Amino acid sequence: MFALFSSPSHSSTSDATSISYQTEAGFKITQAAASAVLNRNDFKKKARSDYYVDIYDGKNFVLNDNRFKLRLKSSADKWKVQANTKTTILPSQCAQGWQYNVLIKKIGELKLDNQTRQHFENAVHSQLDLIAMGPATAVQQEIISFDRFIRSLAVPLLDVLMKVPETEPWFFVASYQAEKNKWIAKIKIEDKEVEVSIGEVREFVGSTFIGANYEIEFQFENDEMSVTEFKSAVCSFLQQHGFDLKDFTDGSVDPQLETLRRLKRYNAVLGL
Repeated sequence: MFALFSSPSHSSTSDATSISYQTEAGFKITQAAASAVLNRNDFKKKARSDYYVDIYDGKNFVLNDNRFKLRLKSSADKWKVQANTKTTILPSQCAQGWQYNVLIKKIGELKLDNQTRQHFENAVHSQLDLIAMGPATAVQQEIISFDRFIRSLAVPLLDVLMKVPETEPWFFVASYQAEKNKWIAKIKIEDKEVEVSIGEVREFVGSTFIGANYEIEFQFENDEMSVTEFKSAVCSFLQQHGFDLKDFTDGSVDPQLETLRRLKRYNAVLGL
């Protein structure tokens, strides 16, 4: 049985919300490359689950173009719904030929209470499993309920994301989940302190395991360096740690392709 969800109460007070800016760059890397970096630095491990939401218009996920993201970031003691917009995407390249993007993001966050966090997690998991096998009426009710729940959350920048679709109707829907182990350290690179993280990411669509990958990310959240200095620090770190072209990968299969495959069978009942 799949339960339909009613929205629990949630905090919308100003101290529960925030907007910040962040500059980051990242690469998909091999497990061997990830292990090599971890062995040479003092990292602190953190576990987190991410529950991703997108806007579905009957054909595609309209937020899935690297400019927008909506997710619940859930760790042992912290639960935040995060909406972000990439205000700037700067194509970059190291002297060795390694290509990447520097992303300057505006991030809106809403802290959740435990009840709302549990509701969010259960709703994502339930919906993704239901669209694999459920009857049309139940899927319709589940998606409408989840869409209303997401719209009710006082997430900063959510209104910006809601203006992205060019056609109507559309729905907020669950897109996939990711279980993450992240190892994080503040590292001095060229006299600048940069946060470096290694991530082990396992991706799921409901109960279906899709694939795993490893990543390295760099970021800073203040004005202590320029974007040019940040680019130089990224390339310097990779060079110092002996990275080669063989250490970079294209990542795993996109889990959202599976979600789209499942959703499209219900377009008629959703009026899409």
